[in-house]
Amino acid sequence: MYDRLLEASSIGQFFNAEIRNAYPCNPI
Repeated sequence: MYDRLLEASSIGQFFNAEIRNAYPCNPI
């Protein structure tokens, strides 16, 4: 269960970084 949480967290951080790179003007 904790492994899934860690995996989901890393995936979420990865997508957040991709979104920031794609939309640098987006404050989120």
